[in-house]
Amino acid sequence: MVVNRAEQQIRIAAKMYECRDTLKRLTGDKFRERITEYQGFLRTAMQRYECDEIKAAMHLCHDERIRDSAITQMWLIAAAVELLEPSE
Repeated sequence: MVVNRAEQQIRIAAKMYECRDTLKRLTGDKFRERITEYQGFLRTAMQRYECDEIKAAMHLCHDERIRDSAITQMWLIAAAVELLEPSE
């Protein structure tokens, strides 16, 4: 099956939103506190790498200290989504 670029981008975005929504369900009232911490990491990376939220998350996810931690990667992706489109 051939997937065009736009469809691929939509699928990736859906998975990113799913990361955020899953963490919101798992952490409940603690979500806002935790996501704020990861948003700080992203903002620092955005300045360091002079890039947007998604690219900053990808830079951090590839960092040797983070690349083996799936949960940390989920938090970084969720933080990027939350910066771009804050939830309620």
